Amino acid sequence: MKMALGEVRSALCLKGDETTDNIEISGISKNTQTIKGGELFVPLRGARFDGHDFIPKAIEAGAFAVLCDRSDINCSLPVIRVHDTLEAAQRLAEYHLSKLSLRKIGVTGSAGKTTTCRMIHSVLSQEMRTFKTEDDMNGQIGLTFSAFDINDSYEAAVLEMGMSEYGELSRLSKIGKPDIAVINMVGSAHIEFFGTRENIRKAKLEILDGMDENGTVILNADDELLWALKESIPLRTIYYGIENPQADVKGEYLGEIDGTQRLSCGSHVYSVPAKGIHYVQNALAAIAVARELKISKEKINEGLKSFLPANGRQKIYDLLGFTILEDCYNASPEAVCASLGVLSEYRNGRRIALLGDMLELGDYTAEGHEKCGRRAAGCADMLLVYGSNREHYINGALSGGMEENSVKGFDTREEMGEYLISHAKKGDALLFKGSMMTKMGEVLRIFSESIK
Repeated sequence: MKMALGEVRSALCLKGDETTDNIEISGISKNTQTIKGGELFVPLRGARFDGHDFIPKAIEAGAFAVLCDRSDINCSLPVIRVHDTLEAAQRLAEYHLSKLSLRKIGVTGSAGKTTTCRMIHSVLSQEMRTFKTEDDMNGQIGLTFSAFDINDSYEAAVLEMGMSEYGELSRLSKIGKPDIAVINMVGSAHIEFFGTRENIRKAKLEILDGMDENGTVILNADDELLWALKESIPLRTIYYGIENPQADVKGEYLGEIDGTQRLSCGSHVYSVPAKGIHYVQNALAAIAVARELKISKEKINEGLKSFLPANGRQKIYDLLGFTILEDCYNASPEAVCASLGVLSEYRNGRRIALLGDMLELGDYTAEGHEKCGRRAAGCADMLLVYGSNREHYINGALSGGMEENSVKGFDTREEMGEYLISHAKKGDALLFKGSMMTKMGEVLRIFSESIK
């Protein structure tokens, strides 16, 4: 992107400066390590740092100008003084996107946002030059600075939008102003901050705040909280689903062949190279978006067939005779239950579920972990759990009928890894799943290194 400083000031409703308004920037950056020269540097504050302290490095790296919300900062570059640098960057992102002529698709949901974005991007890219936010660059900072990477060569942009409190999604929607908004599910992720799933739904609906009256909303008909909105959304609404017979985009699951799931939708059969019915749901969301943008059925299928999961999400592979289901990026009750469903399909050897804590569940913590424990009882032959909530997993598994000698909790990841090393047998399928902070990938590393 290119923009004169006078245009930057105008977008921020600031007074012009005759001496510097004609200076043209080549982009907007918050990171001194990635400045190539010519950018406007935006210093942000974190819990342990203040980006203003890095202004000298930004100058050294070649920045042309600086946004600043501290009165004590003076430097050799033009300084544009604002009340809050992040808020100013968000206003610039909104302004920048408003100048581009492209279709914008906003995607949110309690789980599966990144997968849905990837599928939509893969499908649209078959016929349109399509931008996608990087995996999980979906927050107040990530989406804001991703916007500056979009230029007028793109015909569509898929924007992942996440939130953990009221107001966040509203702001992202007003930045992106999606033409199409997708909500793929209302689960219990972040329920600690909202109290109920109904409140989570209310927060998710903030994605509509930046849309105009011609926008289209695409919702999961199999989610009872989203289906309950059928008559209340004041925008054109399309529902997709497998179980709900009234879905506008109705899919039928046809089963799996050689690791590829097949579904029919209308008169066409589509292929999805991933395991788990939740991936089929995400594919239907992508089909619904593609239909809105007039993508052909053949191109939709090509796009779905070329889909690849994001790093850390359902990576399935053979490791010296063991089947590894690596899904360590994040976890919510819905996501854990979905992964357990995938594990249940492996029957050549034992199915071992290794689960870490799920976070940000608040008052739902015990119930959520017990729910997953009960699910594990029907999907796994052995359950190994780590974290402060391991007893809730165990209680759920035992109440679901799992034998006591098949369930074990651990105080440390190292203990879990060592136990797995001594008890796993070739032919077993091993699921590693937990929230990022539990670092279940470390257990996988310990196990992997021991057998090589």
